[in-house]
Amino acid sequence: MALVIDASIALGWISPRQATPLTDAALSVVAREFGCVPTYFGIEVARVLRNHERRNLLAADVVDAWLAQLRALPLREDSFRTLDTVQDVMLLARRHALRVADAAYLELAVRAALPLATRDDSLARAAETAGVVLFKS
Repeated sequence: MALVIDASIALGWISPRQATPLTDAALSVVAREFGCVPTYFGIEVARVLRNHERRNLLAADVVDAWLAQLRALPLREDSFRTLDTVQDVMLLARRHALRVADAAYLELAVRAALPLATRDDSLARAAETAGVVLFKS
């Protein structure tokens, strides 16, 4: 069973302080199968890591090593162009009062009919309301 993975889950894979039983379980599934992510996923993860760098919480070499580990995982980027899904993403963002980035994960889970792995409470509530199965550890 593949999963839609959001950045909050991936950050648990690359930062021991962010790891939880949920992130560990999602990593096991992704390692056995694969994970699906929106096309901007890498940028979102890099944004968080760069913010940590700028605040001197992480050194550049540590960030680079974590990004290399992330690239080695069987993560598949969504094959749909962002512009082809943006209308549905906006609709979900409005309907569920989500950030656009979070609504994109929800849209992918709905369209692909895959469970969603997230640590974000509002995204989890929106997913349940939308009938998306939430991945549980």
